[in-house]
Amino acid sequence: MYVSITRDIRFERIRLFPDRRSMVKRANSLWASLMVAHVVFILAIGSVVLESGGVGNAGAGFLNSLLIILVIVSVTDLVIIVYIQTSQRFLAKRDVLYRTFQRLSVGSVLSEAITVYGCLLALLSGSLIYIVAFSSASWILLIWIKTRFTANLENIPDTGTNAV
Repeated sequence: MYVSITRDIRFERIRLFPDRRSMVKRANSLWASLMVAHVVFILAIGSVVLESGGVGNAGAGFLNSLLIILVIVSVTDLVIIVYIQTSQRFLAKRDVLYRTFQRLSVGSVLSEAITVYGCLLALLSGSLIYIVAFSSASWILLIWIKTRFTANLENIPDTGTNAV
């Protein structure tokens, strides 16, 4: 004999950010951790490359092909970041706080991917110039993303007691 128990489960949307202050706090901690991650990448890759004597295992032809491919992918990431940050399509009438945070987080993660491409090239080539160049580009993108985030926050109207 089987007993069937049914429950009335209502799926309610749980708000990720109950107020503006908590969203800004989470966004700032995400941005700060990604800014520090570049230093960790540079130190880790630098110690590996310097310990191995600066000579990579990849051939010149393979490395040139990989460099071209990763530059194309990085430019594609850059185009996606610029589109997400400047497009008004991503700011809907509903849940503007969530969309503003989403712009920051997607842009930050994509800019962090550019640093990872530099890490890969530095490990394969044995030269630190790749990690420094790609990481510098990513830092500049992160700073631009943060200024866009601040500008987007200023455009959000203050509502009730949740205003910062």
